[in-house]
Amino acid sequence: MVCSIRMGVCTVDSRFLECDTLVFDIGGVLLRWDPQYFAPFFFPGERGEKLFRTAFGRKDWHWGRFDLGREDNEDIARDIAGIAGVPGGEKDILYFVEHFHEYMEPLPLTRDLEELKRMGKRMYLLTNYPQPSFSRAYRRFPFFSLFDGYVCSADEKLAKPDPEIFRLLCRRFDILPEKSLFIDDNKPNTDSAAALGFRVWNYPRNE
Repeated sequence: MVCSIRMGVCTVDSRFLECDTLVFDIGGVLLRWDPQYFAPFFFPGERGEKLFRTAFGRKDWHWGRFDLGREDNEDIARDIAGIAGVPGGEKDILYFVEHFHEYMEPLPLTRDLEELKRMGKRMYLLTNYPQPSFSRAYRRFPFFSLFDGYVCSADEKLAKPDPEIFRLLCRRFDILPEKSLFIDDNKPNTDSAAALGFRVWNYPRNE
């Protein structure tokens, strides 16, 4: 049974106490990630709706190309605008890539980070995230300074659930999967981590 344990003034889920190392996803776990919420700010009107549907449509998930970082952002944005049939729409797409972090808000789990750090937990980030938005978000939110390191997909040209990005994380920071907990809101990602020996927490998105 999973319960919450009172540690000073902070309530920490007992799953955190079972491992020496904690690996967190960002979007949906630490910061609110909801493209539908962002859409009115960046993609208004019929023109914007076409761009949004093309970028985030489930049938053809173009946003993942930004996360992977293997193509220039300008080329991806131009491709999306062309498919959407919106001349000049690449400027709207690029503006979103560079500024959506400004509309993200910390989720409740961030309130546990200081207590976990005081408890001596090693803490890392493993995130599918485009650049330059990741670097800007990392500077914007002070709680990121509590982490011991990170692996960002766009920097590595690898993305979850590819097992290789988990192996890279382990090599870089001397992480033992069997002594680690991986927290992510995407089940294919937690399944991949579990296959490598991580304990996993399939976190409810944006809760």
